[in-house]
Amino acid sequence: MAGPVSEEAQVKITSEAAQTFIDWYYSALNDKKPLASFYVDSNTKYASAGVKSDISANGLHLAGGPAELEALLNKHAGQGQGTASRSERARYEVEGFDAQVVNPDFRVACPAHLLAGATAATSSENNSGGGGGGPAPRGRGAAVQAAAAASRVSIAVQVTGWVQYGASKESPRSTFNEVFVLVPNWDAVGPKAARGLKHWLIMSQNFRAL
Repeated sequence: MAGPVSEEAQVKITSEAAQTFIDWYYSALNDKKPLASFYVDSNTKYASAGVKSDISANGLHLAGGPAELEALLNKHAGQGQGTASRSERARYEVEGFDAQVVNPDFRVACPAHLLAGATAATSSENNSGGGGGGPAPRGRGAAVQAAAAASRVSIAVQVTGWVQYGASKESPRSTFNEVFVLVPNWDAVGPKAARGLKHWLIMSQNFRAL
């Protein structure tokens, strides 16, 4: 098994993952696109392992998961002022975020072949070091090992910004704070993964409007 990634690599992984996730997620919110594909509930591997997303909004636990969250968001959007359609009445603007690694070696629902591949990469790299005890060359095995380790990181992302309900630009704004725990989308890991898949999925979400 490849070990956890270095601290330097963790910073890079979390920053890039958080930025990509935020761009996609809040764009989907503003465009009124379905949100289900952002959550572990939509992934067969997590579903088979009995893993469901844990979502809370303003202290209310949403047992219905992503579907209940979407219904709640639509309800609030529909309460906006003005004559525009409901899809135009909610706007989310991110003002800042912070991200950090929760678990550098996340394995929940990880397919056996991915774990086996990481183990093989580690073994190959160790054997290539020779009997002299010197460092192993940074070859293809090391690259595979690093990629495998990076794919198993879980991340906490804290987002702050404002949300505006209403058709008018003068509609009141509410500050919001949202914390996500993102975990790997195992379907997006590996050289044979389909293109265009989200690399990170929401396992936990806590939304609070101030």
